[in-house]
Amino acid sequence: TGELQFQVKHLIYPNPEFKPNVLSPTNKRFASCYYEVGGEDENKTLLEEGFASFPARVSRWKTRGNGAWGFGPGHRVLGDCKSLQTYEYDIAWATEMQVNPPTVAPHGVNLAAGALLPGTRNTASDAAGAQGVRPIFEVDFNVQNARINTAAIEERIREGFYNNIFLMLANDDGGKMTAREVMERAREKRLALTPILRLTHEYLTPTFARGFEI
Repeated sequence: TGELQFQVKHLIYPNPEFKPNVLSPTNKRFASCYYEVGGEDENKTLLEEGFASFPARVSRWKTRGNGAWGFGPGHRVLGDCKSLQTYEYDIAWATEMQVNPPTVAPHGVNLAAGALLPGTRNTASDAAGAQGVRPIFEVDFNVQNARINTAAIEERIREGFYNNIFLMLANDDGGKMTAREVMERAREKRLALTPILRLTHEYLTPTFARGFEI
């Protein structure tokens, strides 16, 4: 039998019915509800509990004006990340097609449509099959050039996440920087990574507070 998939959502919100000094799994400052979306019973409730304090840590890198939503390096390099995944898939597919291509062999039924995965053996009774076992088509793919392109994408991703700023001083192999240059580089590093300070009051402080509370 096949597996059925169900869409389940988790909702956390301030509990409007919270009563101090009442002990109950559901009587918490923040209500927690798991419910199934759709199905026979529309929005079927699966579990209702609660939290004494807000359990999720939601920090932001930067904000625009007074906007509630944040954005960060991940937004800027999302396209490169998707491109890198596509490149890696294509490289793996092309390499496998070169090493173990789909073939066509004589005698049998006509070429099966869609049987073009690596290693697939097709049979044919037409003139193409009379040539013996051979690849269906040749894949001429330069893996080295593809690796150069992926390396360039990886470098853009590293720069997007300020990897070069974090390693600014560590990457100085010559060791000939003056004290002034070290100070200027450290200043540049602080300016570029200033948004990290937001993590103190949006992530670290609430995390420690909740840890002590628990």
